[in-house]
Amino acid sequence: MLLSAFVTAIHIMVTDYYSTRVDCLMLSCLQLFVCGVLSLIAAFLFEKPELSSILSAAAPILYMGVLCCGAAFTLKTLGQKSVPPVAASLILSMESVFSVLSGWIFLKETLDLRQTAGCVLMFAATIVSQLPETGKKKSGRLLGRRTKAATGEELFGKRIFTAAFRG
Repeated sequence: MLLSAFVTAIHIMVTDYYSTRVDCLMLSCLQLFVCGVLSLIAAFLFEKPELSSILSAAAPILYMGVLCCGAAFTLKTLGQKSVPPVAASLILSMESVFSVLSGWIFLKETLDLRQTAGCVLMFAATIVSQLPETGKKKSGRLLGRRTKAATGEELFGKRIFTAAFRG
């Protein structure tokens, strides 16, 4: 989990850095291509893919590939172009909350007390982290405001950890 959080923070910072410097559509296509090639290599290393299995699951594979990966990932990249990395990480952390709520609403899944409390805590933490600072100098890192660190200028410098985890 810690490694995943670290890699996600790096990905958000890299996307923030390049989304303002290159075409977002090309950036998204390149990222999807690299992910596809790495996934294909992993499939042959750890699985035994069969053409009949792939063809029988063609509709879900196309849906996941085109809509969930292609469209959603490209829209995320376009959206992150105008949102600071701290806000982007907070927004992306809400994915699990909205997936649970969507399952509850559309698939009639049930939530126990612990799951409901987790959703409420995630949502509250996101809101509280974006409240304006009081009693000290404002850092300029609230939603919609970009600073040098927020645009990833110091991505590969000594401030990578503080820029990724500062709120």
